[in-house]
Amino acid sequence: MWWARPDDWRPELESLLDNAERERLGRLRRRRDRERFVVGAALARTIVADYAGTAPARIGLDRTCADCGAAHGKPRVIGCDDAVELSISHSGDRVVVAIALGKAVGVDVESPRDDAAQLLELVDDVLRPEEARRLRALPANEQAAGFLTYWTRKESLLKATGEGLRLGLASVAVTGPGEPPRLLGWSEATGNVEGATLADLRPGAGYVACLAVLGGVTHVVEECASDRLASIAA
Repeated sequence: MWWARPDDWRPELESLLDNAERERLGRLRRRRDRERFVVGAALARTIVADYAGTAPARIGLDRTCADCGAAHGKPRVIGCDDAVELSISHSGDRVVVAIALGKAVGVDVESPRDDAAQLLELVDDVLRPEEARRLRALPANEQAAGFLTYWTRKESLLKATGEGLRLGLASVAVTGPGEPPRLLGWSEATGNVEGATLADLRPGAGYVACLAVLGGVTHVVEECASDRLASIAA
């Protein structure tokens, strides 16, 4: 796991993007969204290039969606002979890239929000009835963070399989806040989720993040990538 921030953006990092990514970048109007996107794409290439022993500019990321053909699907590494799997997520002041060899991964980070009441209006769309009941049993001041715990555990699994949000988060059943992260059931999965492993991450105060790996995991390492990105920009 490699963590970075939008503040790690430098103009030089944009040179690592391909044409499809530059088109996507051009559609982002808010400066912070552009910075997050560039940092995530540049960081993914940098880390994969380290594993492959090549330059970041020689690593490609194919985001072609299997359903519609648009460039918003799960990233697939091009230009590396090893079976490198990765996932990218960003929210608020956090950017994270998960990387593994030979095992599909998905990662999701969610930022703290001021509109907790509006967020909790999504409960019945995102959670299963039993999950919703458990969430509403929490103290009121813990429910927003608890909801994001459910959300990140579910979305990381959907990203690991490549399903994205097409199936809907309610199709996945997971353990909730205060419990070790674990997949309990999946009503519509098309991929192999047997033995899927979940791990809560340490994104910093107020943030919630989860890693999903389709297979067993012996350990998870979280590193800061800010210095790495600064050296690439230089």
